[in-house]
Parts: sequence; structure tokens; C-alpha cells
Amino acid sequence: MRKRNSPSLVIAALTLIAAGTAVGVQPASAADSDDGDIEVIDAGDPDTAQVLRIAPEVGDTATVATSTESVFTYASADDPGEPRSDHDDVTQHVEITAVGSDGEFEAVATVTEYEGRYDGFVVPMESLVDVPLTAEFGADWQIDHITAIDLETPTDDQSKSIDLIRWSSNLLRPITPTEPVGDGATWTATVMLSMDGDDPLPTVARFELSEIVDDEYTVTVEASVDSREQDVPASWTALGDVTAQLAGTYTGSLTDPLAHTSQFAIDLTFNSPEGEPDASITGTYEVRQTSATS
Repeated sequence: MRKRNSPSLVIAALTLIAAGTAVGVQPASAADSDDGDIEVIDAGDPDTAQVLRIAPEVGDTATVATSTESVFTYASADDPGEPRSDHDDVTQHVEITAVGSDGEFEAVATVTEYEGRYDGFVVPMESLVDVPLTAEFGADWQIDHITAIDLETPTDDQSKSIDLIRWSSNLLRPITPTEPVGDGATWTATVMLSMDGDDPLPTVARFELSEIVDDEYTVTVEASVDSREQDVPASWTALGDVTAQLAGTYTGSLTDPLAHTSQFAIDLTFNSPEGEPDASITGTYEVRQTSATS
């Protein structure tokens, strides 16, 4: 079976929070985004309503442990294909360095440990070990700008990794409203998904607050893409019509803004032109962020 380079839609997080990915070669600094335009559909149970988004303070620190597993297969009627997989584990240290009056803030994140196993799919992250990154967050906790502090001329792998962080940073922590919401609350927000870094696709994700127990809350999220029903960038259909399903569960703290866990999965199917093998990608992602005060 003829193999082709696979477009990468992987959600690997290396940053303080962690929409889909980008792995195209980009400069060390990524452009501003329009992520996070939140619309509350239902405010939920008023008796349990809480403000989920709380601001960090300068000097707050956290340890972020991320585990990513991706399995991808080319298949056809005559050849079921042989799965290939990638896996990485990343640990990083994060420190809040500035907090603005409108809720925006800055953080420095440094990858301290990295271990990966690759079969030619995910961008290796070892090039960013011990490289401090400055991330500027909007009040919606989405990264607006990210820069490698000491890299005047980053390598291609470093540029790809930084760009990956930029796009993967905005779904592995939930986008939450500023107003109080209670059990059962639902809202939508636009997240940016990208295949190859140059063609981000605005996608509406749906969030639901499933429960608040003591000072801990749980939010679920889902989103979908179908190139047969919506306009998508050309890079998304390089292997044929594509459908994507994303689903995740997040647990956060009402008292500690840097403490959270995320579990996320994505399933993609590429329906290739006649005579070409179909492709599928399944990814699972887990993030555990522990603050110094947890």
C-alpha cells in the first residue's frame, strides 16, 4: 500500500491550558485569534450557580503533565490497513508573571521532561525542552500570543512545536462564561481547528456544566466538522471528504484557577477519491495540571 504524508489533526498540549492542532511551519510568535466568543444558551440551575472562571495571581505556579496517544490507519475495501501510532508524555512548569485589570494575564511555561514514541505523525517536542515560552492569555483564558523568549531563529521543529501549542491550547481547558452558571448550563464558543497550521477553521463547540460538587466542577464539550456540509480549507480535504468528532470532559476548581484535569478524544474519517485508500485517525489526550497550592 502506498503511504502518503498524513495531515496532522492531533491535540497535544504543552501549555498552561490546553482547539485542534496545527503543525505547519510558523514563526516563533503566533498571531492573535478570535477564539472564545461565548454565548450562554441556558444558565442552568440558579440554586447551584457559580462563576467558573477565576483569575490567577502573579507568582502562582503549576505543574502540567500531558499524555497523548494517536492511532492512524489507511484502509480500503481490499486492504484494511495497518495502524500506526504516536505517543508522548510531557511535563512542564508554569508561572503567572502578569495579570491585567480586565482578566487577561501572562505566563511563562517551560517543558522540563519529555518522552515520545513516533511513527512519523506527530511533531516531536524534544526541541522545546528547557526553552521558556511566554504566553499572553485573554480574559477568556485563550492564548492570544505565544513567543519563545530566547530563540531569535527557531528551528523548523521548534516553530512547528510552538505553533502546535498555540492551536492546541484552547480546548484542553474549557472555555467558561464570566457570569454565574449552574448545573445543566449550556453554552457555545468558537474554537480554531487546523490541519497544517495555515488554514485554521472556526468551529462552534458546545459546552455543558454537568455538575458542581463542593469546590469542583465538571464540564463536557463536543464539536464536529463535516466537509460535505460546510466550507473547509483545502488542507482538510487533501485525503478526501473529512468528518471529525471531538468530545472531552474537564474538571476544574472554583477556588484554584490553575488546578484542572482534561480528557479529550477525537475521531476523524477521510473518505478518499475512488481508487485511493481511506484514512482514519483516533486520538486520546489527558492533561493533569496541579498547582502549587493544590
